[in-house]
Amino acid sequence: MIHKTLLLTMVTTLSLYGSCQELTDDVAIGSCYEQEGNINLSQAAYERALFYNKDNTEAKMKLIDLYRSEGMDKDADALLATVDERQLTPQQRTTLATLRGEERDNGTFRARVTLDLGYDDNININHIYDTTFTTDAQGTRFLRFNADLSYQYDFSDANGWFLRSDANLYHQYNLDFESDFVGSHYYDTLYGRLYAGGGYATKNISIYVPLFYDRLNYLNVDLFSEIGVRPDFNMMFAKMFVLNVNMLYSKRSYERNIDKMRDDSILALESGFYWIQNRDNAYAKIRYEKYTPQDANAIPLGTKVFVDKALASLTLGGLYSITNIMDIRAQLLYRKGDFKEIPLFFGSLKRDDTTKDVQLSFERDLTKELRAHIQFHYLDNDSNYNQAIFTKKEALIGLVYNY
Repeated sequence: MIHKTLLLTMVTTLSLYGSCQELTDDVAIGSCYEQEGNINLSQAAYERALFYNKDNTEAKMKLIDLYRSEGMDKDADALLATVDERQLTPQQRTTLATLRGEERDNGTFRARVTLDLGYDDNININHIYDTTFTTDAQGTRFLRFNADLSYQYDFSDANGWFLRSDANLYHQYNLDFESDFVGSHYYDTLYGRLYAGGGYATKNISIYVPLFYDRLNYLNVDLFSEIGVRPDFNMMFAKMFVLNVNMLYSKRSYERNIDKMRDDSILALESGFYWIQNRDNAYAKIRYEKYTPQDANAIPLGTKVFVDKALASLTLGGLYSITNIMDIRAQLLYRKGDFKEIPLFFGSLKRDDTTKDVQLSFERDLTKELRAHIQFHYLDNDSNYNQAIFTKKEALIGLVYNY
């Protein structure tokens, strides 16, 4: 009886091993063994996958989770440091690291710096400030600098509590814009935003509540400053899906007396769902924004200033790896704008906008930290208010450095 039981166990075990070995992909084989509880064979399969392809992110993440489950945290951290996530922003990389429960004793700093040369066929329309309207589109070449920074300090004895700061600096310098009415650098843009706050994280869940301050220099003046709060919640599922929910409340103050009527407060709510697998990713986001004038009585009767408005948008996007060093990235935004009716001396003016924004880029790794990219950007705004009808096309080429 004992011999029969032993023989049955051996046959069953061999049949299980055989079913896993029938698979052709090492990661799938490792997952099969892991489900059966055979950690040694699972680890060997993942390590074999990395031997043949050291950039196999899926195998790395599987092996990292296995190391952690076996208490091999140092091995997990060493392998995690090699995971290729250059296609993500520093802020996204920091959030993912928090959700995965990485060990960070002295804090972690991440950065991305981009330098581009491009051409814009409608410099009158600005990416950051959308209130400049003109029917006379003018083109120019430009240099653009963009830096994203993220730093997080985790308290080793505070069980999940952390401090974090994020920053963005954007500058566009126009090379050959000419006008008889304004200076050659009238539409140059300098913008900065700084976040600072704290949060709490367990594995797969993080909450981050930062205050932020930003400032825009545009049209040859310090145009406005903004201060607010932006709570952010993230939850990871099955190691490859992330649900994000964030909100924003802020107040903008314009510097010039002539613009004070535009002072407003902003309330926004956004929800996004992200899929991240190897180098590839995809996402869908919905966003609602409500802009309210701080003093509606400050807007003189008959003035066509649209401060009170509501915007609802849907964004779809993603990145696909063509090869281990070349990616294609795409994003589509569709937005509806509803503007409060403005009373005029005779009658009133009602405005409704529909915006379509398409971005497409091709990216290639030059070194581990440096990438080259070519990007195309098309923006179209349709409206029943003639001065808000425009199209804008950009093409640029540049370098991206990740740290």
